Amino acid sequence: MRRFGQSSAALLLAAHGERRDGAANEGVARLAAVLRSRGIAREVAAGFVKGEPPIPVSLRSLGDRHVIVYPLFLADGHFVRERLPRLLEAGVTEGARRSITLLPPLGLDPLFPGVVARQAVAAAQARGLSSWQADMVLL
Repeated sequence: MRRFGQSSAALLLAAHGERRDGAANEGVARLAAVLRSRGIAREVAAGFVKGEPPIPVSLRSLGDRHVIVYPLFLADGHFVRERLPRLLEAGVTEGARRSITLLPPLGLDPLFPGVVARQAVAAAQARGLSSWQADMVLL
């Protein structure tokens, strides 16, 4: 498992999120909790472009001077290239000495397709289907 350095950096998971009533963005919150429990970084937080907590608030909640931001997006589009950097900038307190490393988005990780394929096969098998009997739709 890749570790980001427990004493040297915090990890911020940045996601799109939702603001609609009842949207708790549980999946990202669960992922942050799992990564925190596995000691992937000393601090792990999640922040959202839309939803709670907003990215600037999550960034300010982290005490480490170095923050690694992992965009949970499938592509390197508008949100990753334009919106996310502005939100991160808004989250830096004036005069704060903080460095931020923005990683490529999840969808560009070369291991991502294999992870999706393994999860799809496991889901089919859990329902008594072989992978060739099942269809998958990605949203």
